[in-house]
Amino acid sequence: MAPQTFSQLLGTLKDDGMITIVAGEGQETYKVQRALLINASPWFGKALGGGFKESQDRTLRFPGVREEVVQAFVAWLFQYSLPLNDLVEAAEEEDIEDDDEWVQEEMRLVVRLWAFGEQYMLPRLQNAAMRELYKRVRYVYPDIDIIKEAYECSPPKSTLRKLMMRDSGGRLEL
Repeated sequence: MAPQTFSQLLGTLKDDGMITIVAGEGQETYKVQRALLINASPWFGKALGGGFKESQDRTLRFPGVREEVVQAFVAWLFQYSLPLNDLVEAAEEEDIEDDDEWVQEEMRLVVRLWAFGEQYMLPRLQNAAMRELYKRVRYVYPDIDIIKEAYECSPPKSTLRKLMMRDSGGRLEL
């Protein structure tokens, strides 16, 4: 479980080590402090604190998760912000259009990060993803495949689905 108090966090740091995070199909690896992961999610606390394989070999693998999602997650762990372009600045300069590919790709990544947060009990990551997604759907309509992916990776009453319906559903042309 994630540390509940400052003293528990400090206790975790006394006996800390590095955990290897394997991105994608094992091509890229990253070293992350165990305490940072445990503090981020109770899922990591259980996986790295008990008799599980991850605890013994000090490696976390995320099968089926795209490499760019794991990379963005690692960046978020250290900065608590997502490594994305500043869409608001571009929108204010009226430099974007609905079909700008980079915006669509960022929305796709943000949806996947939200789903990653759902799977690994990371509500702060999900909140960061929702803030970034909200910034984008204000200026750009998500492609239908992004909406579909959001629906496939989220529970029925999730904030992700609500945002997609509210800001995108009415804009679809059938």
